[in-house]
Amino acid sequence: MSGKSIECCEISEVKESDVDGTNIGPHGASGVKIKELRVPRTYIMDEQADPMRNPLILDCEYEVEPGESGFVLKWLKGDQPVYQWIPGSKPYPISFFRGRVDTKYEASKHAISKHRAVSIVRPTWNMTGDYTCSVQTFQSQDRRTASLLIVGESM
Repeated sequence: MSGKSIECCEISEVKESDVDGTNIGPHGASGVKIKELRVPRTYIMDEQADPMRNPLILDCEYEVEPGESGFVLKWLKGDQPVYQWIPGSKPYPISFFRGRVDTKYEASKHAISKHRAVSIVRPTWNMTGDYTCSVQTFQSQDRRTASLLIVGESM
């Protein structure tokens, strides 16, 4: 058995309190907007499985309106950055994500969303926490947060 996600995917709603941007209206951010955040509620580790076969995927699907510039995607654990990607550059795992992220993983073939997701190949229990996807441009920004619990496989 390999590591697996259960109770898959906490889909968060945009709340004005979750959004840091200045271009916020009653329907969320304009310009750049997160459409869906996919973070498993629970992930069960299997130490004997091939970590490349069933990675833990954190995915953030978003829209970027024409005319937006300076796009940056960031993933945070709590309020600490753990991953950053700017289109045209390589994904950049930060902190304890270094050596645990498959930087070649592509969630999309579109240039603006190619590396929007984080593929964690060897998750550990201390990666449990609240994860925030933050997307921003020079003109606007949006963010959403979901909780992840990582547990060991029961014997």
